[in-house]
Amino acid sequence: MTYKQACLQHIEDTLPDYQGQELEACELGMTLTEGENANGSWYCSTYKAQEDLKAWFDDVGEFIEEYTNEFGEKPKWDAFIDAENFHCLMMIVGVEKIINGLDIIQDHWNKKITLDDKTIKAIIEEL
Repeated sequence: MTYKQACLQHIEDTLPDYQGQELEACELGMTLTEGENANGSWYCSTYKAQEDLKAWFDDVGEFIEEYTNEFGEKPKWDAFIDAENFHCLMMIVGVEKIINGLDIIQDHWNKKITLDDKTIKAIIEEL
C-alpha cells in the first residue's frame, strides 16, 4: 500500500466512527487522527512503521521537504531513529492534507458540519 493509499484508507475506515458528530470542517483532518496523535504511534509497532517507511522511501523524502517548507523546520523525529513517531506524524499530516484539500471541506471551512450519512458519503466520494 502506498503512503497516499494508507491515508485514504484511514479516512474511509475512520469517518463512520464519527457519525453524528458536529464539528468545524477545518478540524476534521485532525479529528480523524486524534487517537493516533495522542498515542504517538499508528500501529504500536516499530516494525510495522519501519516497513511502511521502507516502502514509502520516496514519499518520506518529499514529506520532509514539504514539512520543512511549510513549518520552517524539519520534523522533530528522524525516520531512521524514531520510526514510530515519524511514521505517525507522516500519517497525521497526510490525512489532514487530503481532508483539507477536499472541496466539501473548503466550502465549509469555518462552519460546523454534521457527519451524517450524506456528508460522510460525499466526503468519501470526493476522495
